[in-house]
Amino acid sequence: MKKTIIILFLFLFASTIIYCQTIKEFAEAEKAENTSQWDKALDIYNKYIENNKNNAEAYKRRGNVKAMLLQYEAAIMDYTNAIDINPKFNEAFFNRAYCHDALFNYNMAIKDYTKSIELNSKDADGYINRGIVYKKIDNLTQAEKDFDEAEKLKPNDAILYFNKGEIKRLLKKPDDALVYYTKSIELDSNFSDSYFQRAGIYIIKEKYSLAVNDLNKYIKDNKLNPAGYFSRGYAYLFIKDYYLAIKDFNRSIELNPNNVYAFIHRGFSKSNREDFPSAIEDFNKAQELNENLPEIYYNRANAYYNLNKYAEAIADWEKAIKLDPTIEGNVRQYLDESRLKLKRIIRNQNKGLK
Repeated sequence: MKKTIIILFLFLFASTIIYCQTIKEFAEAEKAENTSQWDKALDIYNKYIENNKNNAEAYKRRGNVKAMLLQYEAAIMDYTNAIDINPKFNEAFFNRAYCHDALFNYNMAIKDYTKSIELNSKDADGYINRGIVYKKIDNLTQAEKDFDEAEKLKPNDAILYFNKGEIKRLLKKPDDALVYYTKSIELDSNFSDSYFQRAGIYIIKEKYSLAVNDLNKYIKDNKLNPAGYFSRGYAYLFIKDYYLAIKDFNRSIELNPNNVYAFIHRGFSKSNREDFPSAIEDFNKAQELNENLPEIYYNRANAYYNLNKYAEAIADWEKAIKLDPTIEGNVRQYLDESRLKLKRIIRNQNKGLK
C-alpha cells in the first residue's frame, strides 16, 4: 500500500512538472506571437512537439502560427494531427475550415465548419464563417440561414451585420442592405468595408454626397486601395464636381492602371471640362484595355464632334452602334449632322467638277 502511494505521488509530481513546463513554453510562444515573431514561436512549438507528439493543443497552436504565415497546407496538416489526437477538438475543425477557405476548398471548409458547429452549437463564429463560405459559392439561401442563427447567438457583431448586408445587396434589396450596413457601422465605427458598401448603395439611390462622406472614411483606412478612389470619383462625377472626379480617377489609375472604366470616366469628366484632346487620350487608352465597350466609342465620338473632327466622330458612333444597337436613337441626330457637316467641308475644300 505504501509503495502504491509513493508511485502515485511520483506520477502526480512528474505530471505537474510536465504541465508547468508546457504552460511556460506556451506562454513564451504566445509572447512571440503577440509581437509577430512568428519564426520564434514556430521554433518553440517545433521543439515542444518533438518531445510531446500527443499534445493536440500544441499542434493546433503551431497550425495557427503557420496559418498566420500563410502556410495554409502545412497548417491543415497540424490541425489534422490535433483532430486525430482529439476527435472532438472543435477549434481545430474551425481553424482547418478557415485554411480550406483560404485555399478555395469551399466544400471542405463547409464540412469542417459544420463539424465545429456540431461540437459547439453556441459558437456564433462558426455560423458566420460557414455563411461566408456559402455566400462565396452563391448559396445565398443557406448563407442567410447561417447569419440568422449567428444573430441569435451574437446580436452585436459588426462582421455579422456586414455580411447580412452583403446578402441583401446580392439579392438586389438595397434598402435592406442599407439597414444592415448602417447597423454594422453603429457597432464598429471603424469597419471600413461597411462604409464602402453603404456608399455603393447610396450611389444606387443617387445620394451622392452621402456616398462621398462614406468613401472619405473608407479611404482614410485604405489609402492604397484603388476602389475607394474610383468610387468616390464616380460619385463626384454625378455631383458634377469634375475637378475632384478627375483627381480621384488619377489616383485610382496610379494604383491600378488596368481599370478600363477609370479611363472612361476620367475621359468623360475631362470632356465636361472641355478638355477634349486629353479626354480622347483617355478613351484611346481605354480602347487598348478593352476594345469591345461601346461607351468608349460613344464618348470619344462626342469629344471628336466638339473638336469638329466629324469623320472620326462618325466612325466612333458607328462602332458604338454596332456594339450596342440600343444607343442608335441617342446618336442618330448627331450622326446625321456630322455627315452633313463633313460633306460641306469636303465640298468647300474641293474646286468642283470639270
